[in-house]
Amino acid sequence: MSGGGGTNDRKMTDASVKASREQLEEIIVRWVNAVSVEQFFRGVDQRAAELPEEERSLMLTRLALARDHLASLDPLQFFLDWRTPLERYRPRYEDNEVPRTDDSDE
Repeated sequence: MSGGGGTNDRKMTDASVKASREQLEEIIVRWVNAVSVEQFFRGVDQRAAELPEEERSLMLTRLALARDHLASLDPLQFFLDWRTPLERYRPRYEDNEVPRTDDSDE
């Protein structure tokens, strides 16, 4: 087989590493957002506990609606959805193994 296959394999391997890293960075941003939203909801819940019963009931109802609206903000699911470089592309040639560090420019 000619060297062209190995070169294409290297490009595919590099692309899988890049795409995996970009997806992980996006997941981190989404994770931070999800944690921030959850902290907000906890703060609302804590402050609502100090309100008179009628106001507390209204606030907790609205809080439940807000949580239901954003139910898809499960940070653990974000992480489970992440695809590693090898889940994206498995190199055909040994010399095109997926690098384990950011410093690898092979």
